[in-house]
Amino acid sequence: MTTMTPALVEAVALAYRQGATIATIAKQFALSRTRTRWALTFVGVTIRTPTRPSHSLRCQIRECGEPSTARGYCSMHYARWRKHRDPHFTERPLWGSPAEVRFFEKVDASGDCWEWRGAGVRARTGRGYGHFDGKRAHRWAWEHLVGPIPPNMTLDHLCRNRACVNPDHLEVVTSWENTQRGGSPPALNARATHCRHGHPLSGTNLKLVRKGSRMSRLCVACRRASEQKRTEGKANAA
Repeated sequence: MTTMTPALVEAVALAYRQGATIATIAKQFALSRTRTRWALTFVGVTIRTPTRPSHSLRCQIRECGEPSTARGYCSMHYARWRKHRDPHFTERPLWGSPAEVRFFEKVDASGDCWEWRGAGVRARTGRGYGHFDGKRAHRWAWEHLVGPIPPNMTLDHLCRNRACVNPDHLEVVTSWENTQRGGSPPALNARATHCRHGHPLSGTNLKLVRKGSRMSRLCVACRRASEQKRTEGKANAA
């Protein structure tokens, strides 16, 4: 830290009287701004008050009318100019446009599937359900291009592409049927014709067991083999 000497105090005061700013003086003499102000006060120099932009000047954007803060712009237009070098820049060019225009602006219909490119779809994988106007994008497309969805019904993607909003690739089904058509473990088990050991899940080899609110299918042959193995284990332990 620079030692404050009488010669240094006089040099700081002289530089300030010649029009230098406190920040410039502090950098020139390796002082903090607080010590620079103390030196000026010590020798009786009146510290100038920073001038602020006059609110009598207005933003040069004709339709704005807000007070000017920098470069002739208001704070909003100056921030746009500083970030994008354009005071008229807006990230929502379609703001206020009809919903159909805003919707199809986010749809890539170059292929068979109408790919949703808006909110909801993961940027890295391109998967997931899109969202628009408070609902899923494919439901919005169906309601506006086909008609209302009946109560207690849902839409199934026949193309198995969740980001698709093409009504030709959608079908109105029940929630249960939609689940059975999917690739989840319950759907795969429901469509299975044989157990993992190759026994047929039909006829006398199939047993239905209720577990709570759902029914489970059990292979009789596998269950008998499991019980026999458990019985032999108890006998060998005895």
